[in-house]
Amino acid sequence: MSLGWTARALAICCLSLLSLAANWEPPLGLAASHSWARGIETTPDPDTVRPSGAPTQAANEKGLGPSQTAPPGSSAAVIQLANATGAEAPETGLGVELPASYGGEVPCVDCEALSYQLNLWPDHVFDLRRKWLPDGRTQDALGRWWIDTSVGRLILWDGEDKMEFAVLPGRLRLIDRDGVPDAAPESYDLTGESGTTPLSIRVSVRGMVSFLADRAQITECLTGRVYPLSTTKEFPTLEAAYLAAGVAQGTPLMASLQGRVLQEGDEEDGEKGPLVIVNRFTGVWPEETCEQAMSSRSLTNTYWRIVRLGKTEIEPAAHLSEPHLVLKEGENRFVATVGCNEISGGFERNGDKLNFKAPATTLKGCQPPLADWERMLAEALANARGWRVNGEALELLDSAGMQIALFQAEAIP
Repeated sequence: MSLGWTARALAICCLSLLSLAANWEPPLGLAASHSWARGIETTPDPDTVRPSGAPTQAANEKGLGPSQTAPPGSSAAVIQLANATGAEAPETGLGVELPASYGGEVPCVDCEALSYQLNLWPDHVFDLRRKWLPDGRTQDALGRWWIDTSVGRLILWDGEDKMEFAVLPGRLRLIDRDGVPDAAPESYDLTGESGTTPLSIRVSVRGMVSFLADRAQITECLTGRVYPLSTTKEFPTLEAAYLAAGVAQGTPLMASLQGRVLQEGDEEDGEKGPLVIVNRFTGVWPEETCEQAMSSRSLTNTYWRIVRLGKTEIEPAAHLSEPHLVLKEGENRFVATVGCNEISGGFERNGDKLNFKAPATTLKGCQPPLADWERMLAEALANARGWRVNGEALELLDSAGMQIALFQAEAIP
């Protein structure tokens, strides 16, 4: 680490460690006997995020703890799966001991077959890899799972999408609404067994980062799991952004990144899980919490303040318009500025694909650095092929899926 603590900071860290030790719990999901005390949640332990942790009235009525909020489509009947260990744990109907791994190949509309590898952990966290055959394209996911006992279905929730499986003895059957016509139901079965399959999934990670003494960790927002951070790849960039934010050492700070999530038993480049590797740092968000991160803004009809173009940080100029982008729903029109000329035009969106069309601009002369910023904004709009929203942050992506511009949702000035 390169944090260079002062003696005063070390004293504060020691006091913090004593406080943490008094309230320490084992990391989630590392043993089948660990109590799933958080139920079905979309935020980490609230004491990690905010000082108060009093349960809400609605949570008390459902028997949930302070941070237990149910994902969309769940119910109080579903949430009863929590809060027991060992022999006391309710029967899930899965027919295999947790942690468990399910795998198989299912019919695919636009490929030969779609391979699934799914790990279910006792703390109701899942990691999933889907692979399109034969080209080998993969898509990973991390999130929460639960069983809807009213219909006998396993539900996976990754913060954006929900996937459903019928629960059969020792098997899961994918409920595929867009499946291959005339495919036999059993062709969608995944076979289960105890134990997990190493995946080292690659996903977008959003969570509360903290640095304490010689340790850095992230509490991932959706699952609530606490992962140590690898010091390789773009970790130094994350560390520098944490220090530049000016928060007290040990204070959790919202960060977003593209990374590898290694679970217990995973290994990559000589590093072992549980661990998060920062493949690409996105940004830190000092005013944001996990509650906000898990309720993502809409791409359209949101005022997006320009934070970064390429690798250049954008700061508002005094007495000029704030650099921003707005995409107008219905009209399929956008307007943007770095504080000088206004750029406007049309856009096309298809799922996670995004293209800006026929931009026009006013012709005022711009003082430095606005002229350079305006050129970079025009290039970002011209090269944008995709988009991603995580909480309060919008990324524009090029054809390779790399970030070319970063924005933050703001109240309209």
